[in-house]
Amino acid sequence: MALIDIRHMMAGVLTFAMFVMLLNMVKTDYFDIPRTEFSGGEIYGVETPSLHQTELLVLRKWLRNGISEVLKPCWTRPHQERDLGNSRGYIFFSLTGGHEHHLSQVSNAIVVARHLGAILVLPDIIEKRSGDSREFGEIYNVTKFVTSMKGIVKIAITQPLGVSTRQLTLVRVPSGVSEEYIASKVQPIYKKKGSLKIVTYLSPSLVTKGEGNDTTSLSCLAMFESLQLKAELEKTILSMVEMLRSSGQNSSSLYIAVDLKDENFGNKGCQGSFINGRKTCYTAHDIIQFLKKIRIEREATIYLTLDGWHDSLNSLTEIYPNVHTKETLVPADKVVPFLSPETYVYKKIIDYYICSSSDIYIPAKFDHFYMTVVGERIATGERIVLEPAESDSKNGADYISPYMLRKSHYAYSCFC
Repeated sequence: MALIDIRHMMAGVLTFAMFVMLLNMVKTDYFDIPRTEFSGGEIYGVETPSLHQTELLVLRKWLRNGISEVLKPCWTRPHQERDLGNSRGYIFFSLTGGHEHHLSQVSNAIVVARHLGAILVLPDIIEKRSGDSREFGEIYNVTKFVTSMKGIVKIAITQPLGVSTRQLTLVRVPSGVSEEYIASKVQPIYKKKGSLKIVTYLSPSLVTKGEGNDTTSLSCLAMFESLQLKAELEKTILSMVEMLRSSGQNSSSLYIAVDLKDENFGNKGCQGSFINGRKTCYTAHDIIQFLKKIRIEREATIYLTLDGWHDSLNSLTEIYPNVHTKETLVPADKVVPFLSPETYVYKKIIDYYICSSSDIYIPAKFDHFYMTVVGERIATGERIVLEPAESDSKNGADYISPYMLRKSHYAYSCFC
């Protein structure tokens, strides 16, 4: 009997041990599922070291629920439309720099011309490096521009007779120019000269949210509706965006745009780049470390805005093999007009629209390009912008741009 009791006892112990092991297996496979935490939500699933499409959807949902719903234009066409038949003097201006500068230059010119009751002359486009002049219609849709300004500002498509552009008085105005500034600084010169040329310089007023008055509404209309690429150029850039979206290893791969310029290579270009103790410029090495830190998936498609290639990026392609620049995307028949050293305007337009339409946008420098792309992304609903701040956090949501979190960007004066 004693032997039988011992056998029963051992069988019981083994049965209990197997039961405990089974419980541990169930707990491991079900109750202890690894999770990735965000500031606004959690995902439960198979553990992975990468930020993938599922987590991107959570980020988007968190942004829409925690910051705002899908935004719509909230400006109206300016009140008290004037009798444009009485317009006599002319306002001239040129588009310089990249597309991000063109937007603020057009906005300023329209605001000034309307306030003065002047005719706005269709601008030319000046190449940054060569100084050569292009016609407005080579890049932008002339009909769209004129139509969008109907009843607001009279547009002269051709150069007016009897007005010498060489003798025009130049007047500098800040971006986001106010009616008070125009009345005190510009109008006296206009009354004396009859026509003048304005030159826009950047000011902080473009970054912050406006007051919602008629001038703000006019600026919104100018910046978000007046400038449209000509059809052929728009079609080409859209095909490049589609190439990026379809180049991933699967349909759910992320498409990430990183604004990495020549000055971001080495420490020299980013030295002293701090505002109120906040770093505003990151090197190529910083960006690579940031992508690794927030666990961007290896299969992600990454677009870099730099021209050409730098050997220091070879380590990036070892981690993320699907990396593109303009050189890998521009169609063969567009290489000469788009990528030659003299075509700065085309390069900047390509960068602007690719960065504006990506799943995630990561700036390496907090400059005017960054500010304007953020505005475009707010307008189109692509609000995932991650700033590579110095932090130990591995959660992508902890790096969302403050312009979205605080709704402090000027675009929130136009979309609500």
